[in-house]
Amino acid sequence: MKIKIWLLPFLTAILAIVILKLPYERLFTSYTAYQQDRLVSATKGILVILFALLILWRFQLWRNACFPLNRVKKLIPIFPALFLVLLFVVLSRKSFMEFQGGISIIMAIIGITILRTSAEELICRGVMQSWFMGQGKSPKRSILLSSLIFAFMHVSNILVHGDWVSVINQVIFAFFMGVLFGSVVLMTGNILFSCLLHTITNLPAAFKKFNTRPDLPELDETAVVSFGDSVLQVVVFVIIFSPLIVVAFYYINHRRWMPELPPAAQNQA
Repeated sequence: MKIKIWLLPFLTAILAIVILKLPYERLFTSYTAYQQDRLVSATKGILVILFALLILWRFQLWRNACFPLNRVKKLIPIFPALFLVLLFVVLSRKSFMEFQGGISIIMAIIGITILRTSAEELICRGVMQSWFMGQGKSPKRSILLSSLIFAFMHVSNILVHGDWVSVINQVIFAFFMGVLFGSVVLMTGNILFSCLLHTITNLPAAFKKFNTRPDLPELDETAVVSFGDSVLQVVVFVIIFSPLIVVAFYYINHRRWMPELPPAAQNQA
């Protein structure tokens, strides 16, 4: 594979990470820590969306980004993905049940989540997946490559908490969710559906993060966890999320749902 094919996706990923990691807290010093979290999250989402739209416009990737509602009648294939995502939300219901806050806070959290997930979808599916397809890569390979970079972007989270086990789990989860979202974009012909699924998936974590109730006592962080126990945690994580892995592979290997050619190639044919 030529280096130039990888150049734009990786530069886009790195710049997106830089945008996400800038110290925006300095812009909101007059607010409380809780208000800062919400404002910073919204700011990050807006800036990454603008960045993604700039890349889409600059490199003329709109055709491959699949924005038109031209396959709305073919939504049946996304039902397994929707069921899987809703099941994940149900299993994470503790985040909602323990949430304390008014309707204004709930709407703000939903809005922030939409911004953040739409930003990630525009970068990873809108820009990266579209770029690979525009370079002549097959839909399947384009999905896999963009999902790999999507997973790679989550490695930067180790700078936040330093927990490599958590980062590995996030990378695994992100890769297979990327495969799922990328397949949904191609099947429906519209990136809005992957934005919807991504938003629903991230809501439990968002409600947990922005919960206004006092935090529960933290566990003893001085406890030493052996390397073997850490690896076991990763293995258990893979087992627990094996349904996601199975569904993701099912989607990407289901040729009947995948276009034979990238949209750009189809339009040129």
